[in-house]
Amino acid sequence: MPFAPRPFQIDIPEADLVDLAERLDRTRWPDELPGVGWSYGVGKKWLRDLVDHWRADRKRTLDHERWWYGRSGYMHEMSTRPQTIAYALNDLPAGQLAWNLEWFVDYDPTQTNQTPVDRDAIPTNVTIFRLTATAGSAARLNFEVGPELLAGRPSPSGVPTAVANFPGDNAIQEPVRLSDTVAHRREYERGGHFPTLQAPEELVSDIREFFRSLPDTP
Repeated sequence: MPFAPRPFQIDIPEADLVDLAERLDRTRWPDELPGVGWSYGVGKKWLRDLVDHWRADRKRTLDHERWWYGRSGYMHEMSTRPQTIAYALNDLPAGQLAWNLEWFVDYDPTQTNQTPVDRDAIPTNVTIFRLTATAGSAARLNFEVGPELLAGRPSPSGVPTAVANFPGDNAIQEPVRLSDTVAHRREYERGGHFPTLQAPEELVSDIREFFRSLPDTP
């Protein structure tokens, strides 16, 4: 009977991950003769650059975990009981504003590194929700895609994918590669969770650059 590979998950203790990060931070580098490159073995510059990259990726992972746990209540409510929250949001203008405001200001405007959203854009957005009574339908998206997102590793997609990381938002490269064919990736110093409002020029430029990079199809 031919061997059939089966998906599996590994559970790494948090203490091991903390130890890894601390060891990388405390790396003791030996000296190296100048200008020898790789003739004596692994080049020191190459190894240091890769270690720095590894440390940065680990930091992004920890930042993502903190980001997720800080917002998991919001996601949990909409992904499990969207109709229940819709009654309150649709009925209370101040409640809808507070619900949306947390995302617009990244949960704490005194601590965020995101580019501020224009003050007029926030009530404009909430007014649209109110007048169209779409708080419920907006929440239902999380209910409909939540189980798939939380079920584990999704099926790989061969579709070329672009990833844009804006401040305070999270799309970690390696997990994304597990399910998507990442053909384009950029990091930005301004913007946030709503780049259309926070960094529209950068977003439009990024989308154009991505599509221009794709091969022509018949």
